[in-house]
Amino acid sequence: MPGWLIAIILLGYIVLLFTIAWLGDRREIVASSKTAAWVYGLSLAVYCTAWSFFGAVGQASEDLWSFLPIYLGPLILFWVFWKLPKRLVETGKAMHSGSIADFLANRYGKDSALGLIVTGVCLLIILPYIALQLKGMVVGYGLLTNGFGPPVATSAQAPLALVISLMLALFTILFGARHADVTEHHRGIMMAIAFESLVKLLAFVLVGCWVIWGMQDGPMALLEEAQYSASVRPLLEKESSIGDLLIHTMVAMLAFLCLPRQFQVMVVENRNRHHLSLARWVFSGYIVIVALLAAPLAIAGKLMLPASIPADGYVISLPLFDGQPFLALIAFIGGASAATGMVIVATMALSVMINHELLLPMMLKKRRLAGVSHQLLNLRRASMVVILLLAWLLFCFLDDQQSLGQLGMIAFVAAAQLSPALVGGLFWRQGNRAGVYCGLIPGLLIWLVALVLPAMGLANTDWLEGSAQLVGLESSLSVSMLLSLGVNALGYSIGSLVFPASLQERRQALKFCDPSLADIGNGEAQEIEVSSLEQLMKRFLGRDRSEKVMAELIELPATSRLERAERLLAGVVGRVSARLLLDSILVGRRLRHDEMELLLDEASEQVRFSRQVLHGALENINQGISVVDSDLRLVAWNRRYLELFNYPSELVQVGTHVQDLIRFNADRGLCGPGENQEHVTKRIGYMLQGRMHRSERIRPDGRVIEIQGTPLPDGGFVMTFTDISVFRQVERALKSTNETLEQRVDTRTRELEKVNEMLLRARNEAEKANQSKGRFLAAISHDLVQPLNASRLFLDSLKMQLGPSSPQVLDQLDQSLNAGEDMLRDLLEISRLESGKIEPRIEAIAADEFLGGLVSEFQLLAKEAEMELHWVKSSLVFSSDPRLLRRILQNFLTNSLRYAKHKKLLLGCKRRGDQLEILVCDNGPGIPEGRRDEIFAEFCRLGAGGEGLGLGLAIAKGFSQILEHPLHLVSRPNRYTAFSIQVPLTQHKVIPKFKPVTHYAGQDVPLRILCIDNELSILSGLDQLLTGWGHRVRLAADQQQMQQQLADGWQPQLVLADYHLNDGDTGLNLFNQIRQQWPQIPGIVISADHSELVRKEILNSGLKYLPKPVRPAALRALLRNYAASSDG
Repeated sequence: MPGWLIAIILLGYIVLLFTIAWLGDRREIVASSKTAAWVYGLSLAVYCTAWSFFGAVGQASEDLWSFLPIYLGPLILFWVFWKLPKRLVETGKAMHSGSIADFLANRYGKDSALGLIVTGVCLLIILPYIALQLKGMVVGYGLLTNGFGPPVATSAQAPLALVISLMLALFTILFGARHADVTEHHRGIMMAIAFESLVKLLAFVLVGCWVIWGMQDGPMALLEEAQYSASVRPLLEKESSIGDLLIHTMVAMLAFLCLPRQFQVMVVENRNRHHLSLARWVFSGYIVIVALLAAPLAIAGKLMLPASIPADGYVISLPLFDGQPFLALIAFIGGASAATGMVIVATMALSVMINHELLLPMMLKKRRLAGVSHQLLNLRRASMVVILLLAWLLFCFLDDQQSLGQLGMIAFVAAAQLSPALVGGLFWRQGNRAGVYCGLIPGLLIWLVALVLPAMGLANTDWLEGSAQLVGLESSLSVSMLLSLGVNALGYSIGSLVFPASLQERRQALKFCDPSLADIGNGEAQEIEVSSLEQLMKRFLGRDRSEKVMAELIELPATSRLERAERLLAGVVGRVSARLLLDSILVGRRLRHDEMELLLDEASEQVRFSRQVLHGALENINQGISVVDSDLRLVAWNRRYLELFNYPSELVQVGTHVQDLIRFNADRGLCGPGENQEHVTKRIGYMLQGRMHRSERIRPDGRVIEIQGTPLPDGGFVMTFTDISVFRQVERALKSTNETLEQRVDTRTRELEKVNEMLLRARNEAEKANQSKGRFLAAISHDLVQPLNASRLFLDSLKMQLGPSSPQVLDQLDQSLNAGEDMLRDLLEISRLESGKIEPRIEAIAADEFLGGLVSEFQLLAKEAEMELHWVKSSLVFSSDPRLLRRILQNFLTNSLRYAKHKKLLLGCKRRGDQLEILVCDNGPGIPEGRRDEIFAEFCRLGAGGEGLGLGLAIAKGFSQILEHPLHLVSRPNRYTAFSIQVPLTQHKVIPKFKPVTHYAGQDVPLRILCIDNELSILSGLDQLLTGWGHRVRLAADQQQMQQQLADGWQPQLVLADYHLNDGDTGLNLFNQIRQQWPQIPGIVISADHSELVRKEILNSGLKYLPKPVRPAALRALLRNYAASSDG
């Protein structure tokens, strides 16, 4: 047959594939779920390559049944070990795996090095495999054009193979690299692959049927003639080793799972997990048909064709021998379909792995992040061309005499080396990264020495032949397979048992080995009660935010609701804990012990960090601090407290009763005159009354100590001790001077000036002491929120597990934590008011939208208090600071909820000239006239049933003064109470607010981070926290240590620096020094100074600002957002 005619037909066939792929990309072509399932099932037949089409027949001509394992392996996998491919597809889809390298790297702690090794193994598998497909096509082309003449050398067919490679590269680029998302479904390519599967099956069946019934009188006649042939009878009488067949079947089964092209079509291209059930019937029937025809074709070829015809070409040579060139052409097209399908999918899969595991990390390292998505897409396309060109070069060096079956089996063994890690990763939770390395590396070395080098003629297999005889096998190939896979599996098991897994690996193992956990969010066969979800959101997001979130979630479909809920919770407790918490409230599902252990591990990391930050704040305050619990036992103190009282170390211990401390001080005369027991009884009585108190104590050495006690909601006390000796000395001197001032005014002027100077210094010191106390309140208020939050997470998780049977003490503890958080928030706002650091930000506000938000926030609270909440809408627009005004009205509403339960509550507004009066009214007990001014003082509460510290109205008054908004109170006892505030109306338009993203649901990407802080405890906490997230961290306390950390050329990807450092230095100064070397390096500056001046200075420097205390969720979100923006 003329070569030009074959080339035109082949070109037309490829154009047809282009057309089918183009049509397949149109949704309506595969809109039917049943059609999509058939396309998916036929695409799995990409497993049947040119090796199966040509090589299996050639392999059967040498050993009649040696080809069977290639087909039995997948059949056994789909019908005996069905759970394995089913689990692989489910987990791969849940984890959004884009390749087998991505799947394994993600399973074993997101290890990029493992992903790179797997990519290298796949490269070793795919390049020779693609070269085999090219060889199969050119062998078929040579048979068609040359007939039964002498075979054409491989080198002579190189130009044809190059043209085919380039055309396949173009096809793969057009339909397999159209978007940067590697998890997208390539409908066009899958449609073309399904079509090719039908073509190669039809061609194989036509040739087989023609040979059996056209050239012979049926299979029995063919078998009978073969039995009388001297050349074929030995083939029929040869007995195959059962052991060899079993080993080859096992390898084929494992390789089917691990071949990159099979992972691509079976996992990545799976559109619906239910398609797999139909696909196993379609695929199984497909390979049964192919397997039934391979042996008859091999027997017919041995029987009819000359010995000079290569066995791999029997499928084409038999029709040519019978004078059927058209049938031979069909066989050639079928073989080309088998080859091109494999080449397209394998190239696409390998290009994804090279991009993600090799090129992308290199880009991140060199910080080439501009237009990274477009760059990655172009690199992926270029890698497809390079892969096919490398395969073509390898094709040029292939031995003309080498069997396709032999080379294919070597590639199968290499693919099977990934099976211990893959199968163990799906079913064995203890399997870890160290085990993978311990098994994979020795297994690959044995594969190289025992299979690859002998195939290249660089080593002999005598020692393998001897080993085969010892274990009852016939082939050294079988021994090599068994040895390499056995060592691999053994190394994986031992390594996983000996070396402990990291927390990250344990998290990933739980997700991969537990299908129910991996399936969270897909909405299949899972139900969740809205009430349970609402309780979970309220516990972790807070009451105010949870109401808004639930209003949004209820409107979403079940699947989207779970996904959205998971993203919200992940910003607070991390992705794994969020999944566990959602999983725990699914109907009929309870957290297991190991899942709770992981949840507690994450909470423990946050608690440890918060405890270190709190310890640093306490140890660096000028006042002595001590905290006692409700039983009046010591629970916390700082270094200054020990210095002021010089306690012995054995006395100051956690659990020491406060009366022992008082008695110790009384014995030393520090409590003043009187009996020691009297001092103890009096002070214990103050604490038992639970009232705030303040006193001064004069020591025998003349020092004056100011003591202030603040009760805690649970009955404990926070005590502060301040040395005010200098202030009192100056005060006494001033008093003495004033008594005789008129008599000594002329003679003691200079002395008075000195005293005034002392007074000025004393006042400055007193103001500094007061400011220090304010800073302490701010710091302690902020920092105590961290352990309280962590305690809340653990408490709520425990309550959720116990369900309705949870003990009442847990509810009481939950209420205590709520009260503590409210108290700390109030203390913080009071300290900010006293410091005068609040700057209002005035803007136009729509009254209807603003008041509606408050109503939404308090609707549920009013319902719980059995109150009727009404509100009046308004279309007016006024100007104010929305944050401060909202806090004022929240305090008004909260006050009504506390004191007017079971009554009615009204929120509305009334126009008064150019002002808008916003009112909060209730028909509660009212406020006595004599106490209406008193209620705006700090720590004032009306009645014994009041909750909180009595700071709400004081805060409201302070904020109204800052905003210059008049505040009014009208009340009649037993009738009503009305709080109101007047705000100016405005004509300005309301600017729509941009709602920033509060969290990032992506995964942690390891970064190199340099942390700078002059506090070693904070550095230690940051090191533990960031290292636990997978980042590589270096620490520095000052400029000298920073230079030492960078001296070895280590380049950080991000700098995390404190603002205030030692010796007047700042984090900005050090950061500017770093930017002299790396101008584009990003950074985050952390500061306890919340002033607008410092914040603007940091932002103007192009850096991120993060206030102290650092919340782990906020810091983690910044790091994830940075990593995401870096990824494009």
